[in-house]
Amino acid sequence: THINNRMFANCVNLESIMLPHTITHIYTSAFEGCTKLKFIFIPHGVIYIGDHVFNKCINLVSITLPITLTYIGDYAFSECTGLQSIILPNTLTHISYNAFKNTNIKIQRVLIRENIIINYKNHITNDKSK
Repeated sequence: THINNRMFANCVNLESIMLPHTITHIYTSAFEGCTKLKFIFIPHGVIYIGDHVFNKCINLVSITLPITLTYIGDYAFSECTGLQSIILPNTLTHISYNAFKNTNIKIQRVLIRENIIINYKNHITNDKSK
């Protein structure tokens, strides 16, 4: 089961959502522009977060990703200016370009295991000029 492209995009009054445990894929821009979204529960079983999924969710403060997640798409959390923490599972095999661009995440330690593909440029930056 999946969340379709743009399914909840620009739902500006959406503050929280709990996805069912049957979800495995969240496709492009599913929650993009949900400016009041503060909490989302991403269940065990989700393996794919597509491009722009949470882009511009400016009130999203923290998120814990499931241990089943393997893929984070381009700009998935970009412009989430309220985002201060995120827990990345060791199951990730791909983090795409600008996945965390213009967030407030402070990198303290990054441990990268074998076989992970990271498109490095601008993954986590607060520099809006890039």
